[in-house]
Amino acid sequence: MSARIQIVVVDSKGNSFDPNSLAHVYTNDDDGNRLTDTCFDGAVTRVKTCTYDTSGAKLTESAWVVQ
Repeated sequence: MSARIQIVVVDSKGNSFDPNSLAHVYTNDDDGNRLTDTCFDGAVTRVKTCTYDTSGAKLTESAWVVQ
């Protein structure tokens, strides 16, 4: 039996949540780089965004922002 690891993070409103326990929808650019990660729990939607340089190296990754 494998154990599930719970990860707790804080969103932009200060609410703690485990993103691994939620459903996710992703958007990617033409090179396959993840631009957005949206997770939702039925009541709250949170989005994390990333930016990349021209070689595809990740430049930024935002915190989870409540929509």
